[in-house]
Amino acid sequence: MSQKPELVRDFKFSDGALIQLADKVILNGTRDSTELIPEGVTAARLTALGTQNDTFRNMEDDIEWTGLVGNKQK
Repeated sequence: MSQKPELVRDFKFSDGALIQLADKVILNGTRDSTELIPEGVTAARLTALGTQNDTFRNMEDDIEWTGLVGNKQK
């Protein structure tokens, strides 16, 4: 049986740090929105980032998936 290739992340920090970074970007982007509009940072983009961040935050992690698989095999 062949094994699936392991996924390699494009970043070197934890999921929690990524979520906090996205929260900080949204907060600062909202606060400085008038200065950032010429750079293409709009309310719609910040909302989309917030939606993606919430989706990522609510995903099951590896520990939860391992538990689900263990329960399924019983």
